[in-house]
Amino acid sequence: MSDLVACICEGSAEKAIIEILLDNNMLIFTYDDVIDKTMPILSGRYRCATTFESELLTKDYGGKSIAVYYIHDKATENFKISRKYRKLIRYTSCVTRPEVEMLYIISIGEYGEYKRKYSNIKPSSYVKNILKKSNVKDYLFVKKHFSNLALLLESLIYYKNHCSNAYSTIADLLNMSIATKILNSGGKINVN
Repeated sequence: MSDLVACICEGSAEKAIIEILLDNNMLIFTYDDVIDKTMPILSGRYRCATTFESELLTKDYGGKSIAVYYIHDKATENFKISRKYRKLIRYTSCVTRPEVEMLYIISIGEYGEYKRKYSNIKPSSYVKNILKKSNVKDYLFVKKHFSNLALLLESLIYYKNHCSNAYSTIADLLNMSIATKILNSGGKINVN
């Protein structure tokens, strides 16, 4: 693990998920590790590598290295750090495509139904048109829906194991030893 962490979230739903996990010490990093204590989860404006560099990498961190976790929904998105800072950074891209909607589908036990009857449509369309939910990417909705930590962990892990293709996902940032203890003491969700 690097000495400092910069976690950049593209959208508010991703930010809500990371906040829940960070608040419950479920990640491979903690609030003590973040590069900016006043803004532990960096907003979408830091998706621009030059903004990230000019606002954060020009500071003196006493020679500590920085792990950058960039959580976004496009597999092709690039976060190009200039040559000057590359030795300082270890970069991990966590792709959430179409994770937020799929996490919701999994969490309410609709994944099997979606795969059997509706896999030809996008998860966002399934959630909006079939399940009649339009706010599943809303920050407050995500915070409330996934306030049950075991439900969030189970959904993230199921998504990683069944839906994520070859990308790194939010589940790759979980502290699995702690997550496993939570899951073993909590209920499982029915995904069929």
